[in-house]
Amino acid sequence: MSCDTGSLRRGARVRISGLQARPELNEVVGRLLRFVPEKDRWAVQLESSDGSAPSESVLIRPGNLRCEGGALDAPPVFARSLTLAGRSVQLFGIQSYAGSKGGDEIFENVDELRPGVVVMESFAADDVSIDPGDSVPYRRLLSGQGLDRALDNMESSDFRQAWSAESIAVLAALRVGAEVRLGDRLHVTSFDRLIARHGLDELRHALIDATESLATWLEERQAAGGASVAVTLQDLPQNMICPLFKELSSERHLLMAHFVRLAVEEGHNVAVVIGAEHIGPVADLLLQDPPQQVHVQELLQEGAASEEPWQAELEKRAAVSAFLSSTCTFPSELVLPSKEQLLPEAGDFVAKVLPKYRTAFAGRLAEAVGGDQQALSSRLGRAPRARGLHELLEFCIKES
Repeated sequence: MSCDTGSLRRGARVRISGLQARPELNEVVGRLLRFVPEKDRWAVQLESSDGSAPSESVLIRPGNLRCEGGALDAPPVFARSLTLAGRSVQLFGIQSYAGSKGGDEIFENVDELRPGVVVMESFAADDVSIDPGDSVPYRRLLSGQGLDRALDNMESSDFRQAWSAESIAVLAALRVGAEVRLGDRLHVTSFDRLIARHGLDELRHALIDATESLATWLEERQAAGGASVAVTLQDLPQNMICPLFKELSSERHLLMAHFVRLAVEEGHNVAVVIGAEHIGPVADLLLQDPPQQVHVQELLQEGAASEEPWQAELEKRAAVSAFLSSTCTFPSELVLPSKEQLLPEAGDFVAKVLPKYRTAFAGRLAEAVGGDQQALSSRLGRAPRARGLHELLEFCIKES
């Protein structure tokens, strides 16, 4: 059955059917990017089956699209329990890296499961180099009386509420003697690959589409809540932009599932702490029998060297940087260093092109929440924020 036309919107997940000219696309799943009125078709970003090849964008008539579920505003799953090779695997979804929500559940379940390994998608280790799959030496990094005090306070709900769910996951792991491993590639690698795959014009359109998806979600939430509800970017689900780019979703899911399987094969019960939007896809990969083949080394490689002029490469990075800072989704430093760290000519070029992208992205989002860019920034600045992993390092040093 085709989707009701009114239910089709940016970010919706759909399945293609009934094509005669390109039958190979039938039953392929993708996400809606934009409606092209002059063609009376939707641009659909196809999902790659294994995350190893660039996904294709095609134009499809509305009548050939079936709603698949999993739209950007679908409620994420915050926990899954699996059994692999006789071992227990529990997946916990981080709802916000800046929030404490979910921390109590992670604490209680890790305490009950007592896993040998806790796999996480991010870490804080100061200047210590950590590769994907490596153990993060938190016992050494957080050593001293500060760590002892933090572990002693873990029984207190008030203490847990003051810290991000990620911080609680690390402390819960240390409390039961579990090893914490990085179960993802570095975010800088994911963004390097994303930037390398797109030409400048293509990347511009992809970022515009992503911004529009977020803005539409915010507008719909504001409409549902009424005038008494003040919607901000903090209301966006964690990792909301990830499904729009395979470098931030399907490629990483393959790696996450791979590192979890490695821990299971070593005989460990495993707790997995990742963004809530990643729980479903990673669980599905873990349940595949036989497991999907993963080309790990290829997925860990940085993006291919650009053949474009340096100005085009730098403008791509400036555009992504502006998008990340405007949406508060990832640190913009992942793609673009500060002007002081660039060569003078490059710094001047970035100073010229960056504002236009920031104005476009932030302006659209500010419009979505019913205010100007200054009001949007002010609202974000007042948002409460739990103490994160870097603050945990500082706390242990200060209290020792």
